[in-house]
Amino acid sequence: MENINFILQTDWMFNQPIDSEHKKYVLMSYFQKIDELIVQNKLYPHFIELSLHMANLHTLIKESTLLYTDKVFKCPDDELLLKELLAKPVPTLTDEETEEMKDILKFSSVKFFEYFQIVKSYWSMFYETISISIKKNKNNSNSTNGFFYFINNKNQIFLWEYEIDTTNPEHITNTKLIYEGKKGELTLPKILENFSNRKLTELRKLPVFEMTCGEDYPVDETLLPLFKRKLLSYIFQKYSIDSLKKIEI
Repeated sequence: MENINFILQTDWMFNQPIDSEHKKYVLMSYFQKIDELIVQNKLYPHFIELSLHMANLHTLIKESTLLYTDKVFKCPDDELLLKELLAKPVPTLTDEETEEMKDILKFSSVKFFEYFQIVKSYWSMFYETISISIKKNKNNSNSTNGFFYFINNKNQIFLWEYEIDTTNPEHITNTKLIYEGKKGELTLPKILENFSNRKLTELRKLPVFEMTCGEDYPVDETLLPLFKRKLLSYIFQKYSIDSLKKIEI
């Protein structure tokens, strides 16, 4: 997958001309693109992008400091960690530009908050349509590594291997798609045996979860990010962080 790029850089308001009316048109164009993504039921990466813009506007108003990141995003829901946020001083402005900037920050803060709340509501609504259940090796469901799969309404199956990084406070869940295709007569054990790099001894122990969703949402931009969060929620509701284990053979 190609690197993921945000639509709007966090220093957008300092691009010339620094004029509040001009910046309203810049934001109008940006939010039209967000609207198009919402209509397509795509949540990521713009949910992360909106969060970054919200944090940036807060620091601009409170501390006169710009937030940005030089992280290279590899997938739509690639996490943006606190340690990956960078700061830099704002450019020097004339008195007239300073007054314009006050107006720009005022109306853009309102607009970004409004859109963040809209996308957040969609996030919550989509999340609630997803169910998770353990299908294999229930006794090892507290493992930090395993598999989960999803069968869409076209009878296509997507199977991912996951690993939860418990050394990270955000508990990042790394995934790798190991099979995508028509289910046909293939059974889950056969898919795991034929397409996973794991040994049979490992497959007999690693947990396998099923994800279900009654809606036809985009996989990469919506379903997979929500599956990962649903998995984390399931595990942490049942187990403490200290009781998690990694299965190694």
